[in-house]
Amino acid sequence: MARLIVTSDRNGKSTIGLDKPVPSTPFAYVPGFDPALVWGTAATPSVPWDGRNVANERKSVLPDVGKTRLMMVTFPPDSVMMSSDFDPAAAGAEYMSRLPGLAERFEPESPGCIRPTP
Repeated sequence: MARLIVTSDRNGKSTIGLDKPVPSTPFAYVPGFDPALVWGTAATPSVPWDGRNVANERKSVLPDVGKTRLMMVTFPPDSVMMSSDFDPAAAGAEYMSRLPGLAERFEPESPGCIRPTP
């Protein structure tokens, strides 16, 4: 299991500010696909660190200008999408609900490609 460990500075000494497992929340309709939004920063980060992970305050998986996001993604083998049990409509709906902001930019004609911001 992956862990998120954030170091911090307290009175001139390095400390562990956060140590927690990265949640595993695999998709139901795309077995083996497991995206995790791990970390995010604000456009103006707090120094010293205030203990917030702005990735948890998201409306979109994609960051606004000046912000950052770190995702850890486990991809399934191609055979998952080739299976007779695969339901593309259900998978698409799950992508839209679980990856807001990102799923809308997927290029159906070029899997794995994302349209640039207009």
